[in-house]
Amino acid sequence: MSKANINNNQKLEPVQRSEWARKLAAIGWGLFFIWVGVALFAHLGWGVGLLGVGIITLGVQATRKYFGLKLEGFWIAVGFLFVVCLFR
Repeated sequence: MSKANINNNQKLEPVQRSEWARKLAAIGWGLFFIWVGVALFAHLGWGVGLLGVGIITLGVQATRKYFGLKLEGFWIAVGFLFVVCLFR
């Protein structure tokens, strides 16, 4: 295969983009609920709990960037604020 064919095959179609966006959102929410459950069960405290939520939120946005999806500025700001709350 030529390099042009490989690049064309790796591009996501608009329908595939929305499917990936939905899957990433579901994975992010799943990780969020699992993390909250672990943090509450293990009595980790607010700081560590918020840090985990911030890392999950920013991780989902980093994954969106990796797959070429549009970043969501609101969730980047929320994730950043959760991480900053650790140092409060």
